[in-house]
Amino acid sequence: MTRNIQHRRLSDVKSGLPNLRALRKARDLTQAELAEKSGVTQATISDLESGKQHMAQFATLRQLAKALRVSVGDLFEKPTT
Repeated sequence: MTRNIQHRRLSDVKSGLPNLRALRKARDLTQAELAEKSGVTQATISDLESGKQHMAQFATLRQLAKALRVSVGDLFEKPTT
């Protein structure tokens, strides 16, 4: 089932990835550092954190999750601040 999802866009994300910024900061990473670790551009990370970009390919989410050592689902959780 995962293989079918990998090439789809996640267009139902209304506010970017709500937990991305919190997860990044919890690991004391800048956007530039996360970009280097994940292979995702800093601009994309910024846009996802701010909600400016509402869609991301599953491969992008997987790269970010791997760099942050979390599951893809953790990126969508509401931050607990």
